[in-house]
Amino acid sequence: MAGFYSWDQLALVEPYFEKYYEVLQTLKELTSSIYLETFFYQMLPRMKISDSHIVKLVSLKQETPDNEQMFASMLQDGIELLIRSK
Repeated sequence: MAGFYSWDQLALVEPYFEKYYEVLQTLKELTSSIYLETFFYQMLPRMKISDSHIVKLVSLKQETPDNEQMFASMLQDGIELLIRSK
């Protein structure tokens, strides 16, 4: 995961930004929390941040049930990271 995003090849990796947000919910249901956390922070698109990226994380957080606090906290961290980076 650490080598996936290459700043020199933004055109190649940019299509995967949207897919990242689509797969988060599935990964939460199918993988361990350790893998999910690693994936979340390693693959969070920070190379070209748009408001839509922040909105997607906020949407996911709003859809997260109260009993999934770990996932909601992780999403909040991602939101704050993107806002600071932008």
